[in-house]
Amino acid sequence: MYETLENLLMTEENDLKNLNFLGLTSCPMRQLFRESIENTLQKCKEETNINLKCYIPSGCHGNDDVEQLLNSKTIDEFPDIFSALGFKDMFNNNFVKNLVNKGFFKSTQDKNINKEFLEAGCLDPEGIYTMYSVSPVLMVIDNKKLGDLPLPKAWTDLLNPIYKNNIIVGGSEDEIYGDQIHYFYKEFGDEGIETLGKNIKDAWHPVKMSKTAGTSNSEGAAIYVMPLFFAKSCPKQENVSIVWPEDGALICPVCIISKESKLKETDVLINF
Repeated sequence: MYETLENLLMTEENDLKNLNFLGLTSCPMRQLFRESIENTLQKCKEETNINLKCYIPSGCHGNDDVEQLLNSKTIDEFPDIFSALGFKDMFNNNFVKNLVNKGFFKSTQDKNINKEFLEAGCLDPEGIYTMYSVSPVLMVIDNKKLGDLPLPKAWTDLLNPIYKNNIIVGGSEDEIYGDQIHYFYKEFGDEGIETLGKNIKDAWHPVKMSKTAGTSNSEGAAIYVMPLFFAKSCPKQENVSIVWPEDGALICPVCIISKESKLKETDVLINF
């Protein structure tokens, strides 16, 4: 009798050593992602009678268990495959220094890579990371709060001082999401970051932005920077404008990194 799907995935209560797969994904996709992994594990067990150890944390980003794994100093302590959304976990400084830069991982990217990713230059030239999906990030404008101010059409517009204290970006009390900061630093340097900072009113989780945009809530702002999924989920669509910037949407990458020595053993997970 096969185990139930629920029991095929590890939890925080299990021993998370010697994992075959550690997966982090966006909040809206987590349930579907989890179900897909569970079905893959079940199929693998039925066809090969092999149990693969997989762990999908309950949050969108790393918890203490994930942080501990990312600070591993030996490759044997780290999962065979690691998948994550954004920059914070996948490009963790200790992880990159202790393991990534030492040549333990190999990209699984093949000729079937999405052509849009190729055209955008998203193929890792060092052959380590594989980007298999993205979450587009764009602007949502609260039409009433914008008032007589001009509608921003490009990311560079957000540096205009007329939007001072009128922009809410993705993040929390402690940080701003990396996809936004990296872009502005790349294009405008330290001066751009400083200028943008003067225009930012707050940093919120996209769920809060989506619920607030277009309402009379005084905590809100005229401009929100959020993923497309949450922009389309905004309940007050009649009061907002979704702007795909002329210079393109930002991307929050979803990447996977795999131990070269385990590629054959974990092929079923890499290809799921």
